[in-house]
Amino acid sequence: MRTLLIDTDSECYAAAAAAEKRRVIGYQEQGRFLGPFDTKRELSAALKEGDSCVPFQSREVNTEEAACLLLDARLRRIVYQAQEKYGEVKPELYVSGKINFRHLVDAAYKGNRDNTDRPYWLSRLRAHAMAHWKARMTTTWEADDEIGMRATELGPSNYVIASVDKDLRQVPGDHIVIGKGHLHMTERGAMMRFYCQVLAGDMTDNIRGCWQVGYDGAFTYLEPFIDGGETALWTAVVAKYQASLDKYGPDKCRYFNAHGAALHTAQLVYILRDRPAGNLPPRWRPPTERET
Repeated sequence: MRTLLIDTDSECYAAAAAAEKRRVIGYQEQGRFLGPFDTKRELSAALKEGDSCVPFQSREVNTEEAACLLLDARLRRIVYQAQEKYGEVKPELYVSGKINFRHLVDAAYKGNRDNTDRPYWLSRLRAHAMAHWKARMTTTWEADDEIGMRATELGPSNYVIASVDKDLRQVPGDHIVIGKGHLHMTERGAMMRFYCQVLAGDMTDNIRGCWQVGYDGAFTYLEPFIDGGETALWTAVVAKYQASLDKYGPDKCRYFNAHGAALHTAQLVYILRDRPAGNLPPRWRPPTERET
């Protein structure tokens, strides 16, 4: 029986978001209101020529019970999808705790989310997942990291990873891309995924990569180096950071040292594989600097 490793953070967020509807209302002078509308564009279209208004957002929230039912349905669908392909599975669910070692690498990690208005029932759904689905909360790393370590402990033929998070594709093995389908990541493909991420960064987590390089561009650039293995990929990544620095300068790139900038990004995007002896994992090191 395979173990089904479910990244529950995204499922809780999706269910909580689905349990509410956000609308846009326009406030005009003398206490007049326009709306509600589904989008700001619809509000703008409703304004008469020369009129103006101050838009603000309203939120229509469903009940907690309805939100929990939405989460249960999403999680059951993942389990059924795994069973259809792999037979009986043993689900293990993980949610991220508040403490994250990556903030010691960069205090601004995920800082772009600080002012984000989160779905109303998000914290309650996380509690529901732990109470009713036995989801486990991580301590000093993220749910992604716990899944990466559990995958290493279980062995490649004994697990399936279920997540919408592309970061977990750094982990070789069978994956369920939630809402899409099944995917198998080879060792080579997983390694390529990681080094492309080092080049591209991840702006959803406030991680800067190499200036003017997106994921597709990173893949195209690194593909010729894959046969040289991990050392060739790392060397190519640093060279690209240096080329960007030489071309655009430190003001745009926001770094002065190519090796240091690439290392910084790698330490943020790397998904843990080996369980550390203590609460803090060792930082990722380039293949050229590891002990043999």
